[in-house]
Amino acid sequence: MAEIYIDGRFLPEEEAKISILDRAVGLGDGLFETVRAHLGRPAFLDRHLARMRSSAAFLKIPFTYSDDEIGEVLVELCHRNSAPEARIRLTLTRGIHPGGLALAGGAPSLIATAESYTPHPPEKYAQGYRLVVSSIVHYAKGPLSGHKTLNYLPFLLARDEAAAVGADEALLLNEHGNVAECSSANVFCVAGGVLGTPGLDSGVLPGVVRDVVLELASRAGIVTRERPVPLEELLGADEVFITSSLRGIMPVSQIGETVFSGERPVTEKLGRLYSAALDAACRA
Repeated sequence: MAEIYIDGRFLPEEEAKISILDRAVGLGDGLFETVRAHLGRPAFLDRHLARMRSSAAFLKIPFTYSDDEIGEVLVELCHRNSAPEARIRLTLTRGIHPGGLALAGGAPSLIATAESYTPHPPEKYAQGYRLVVSSIVHYAKGPLSGHKTLNYLPFLLARDEAAAVGADEALLLNEHGNVAECSSANVFCVAGGVLGTPGLDSGVLPGVVRDVVLELASRAGIVTRERPVPLEELLGADEVFITSSLRGIMPVSQIGETVFSGERPVTEKLGRLYSAALDAACRA
């Protein structure tokens, strides 16, 4: 029987509940993080919590837990659920708010779940993902761009489009026709040995693995560029890959009708560096 953490208590799944009056239920008023647990420890948790704190401040949701407190909770949660390799979902809701539609205030709830996670097999990483360009526009200037909120339906619609044509992921463009991100991943491309990715002003989420990859690339002497990436440039790249906490670095083999070469020297190098960084982060 799975256990869930909610507001200071570990409870059996069927006993873990929030009020129907919680603003997360009626208004999608809250934030979440998806964290990979490896070797029983949450990977890069400080980066996830820094992002959640920043967004909580933007949305005026009180966030009073320390990194150490949450870290201890998540390690214990993985242990209780016998899930050293886990998909952790950390959710912060505004809770019950007596002030109508005002933002400030409320009694926030912090909820965490952990379920066993098996990464894609090596064959999938060798094969790579197939992407499809979504009809959903990801507005760079949207008020929630760059925040991982519970208002997730546009990304689910995009993912549904991908699933309908047998693709692995959906690629979203912004209102300028430039690449933004996938439904649950950041996008990178390699051209002439230079690693490029849409800048944060393109409306993308400041992904945890995105940041780690940029740091690893810089240390490895790979030139990086954060800037607008037109779709045509992405389709003409030598290599394309996406990043997320659960998938790490996933090569892209095809976008729409464009098929990429199986030669991926930069992607493979970064994949090795990321695997080592993940191990190091969770053995500390």
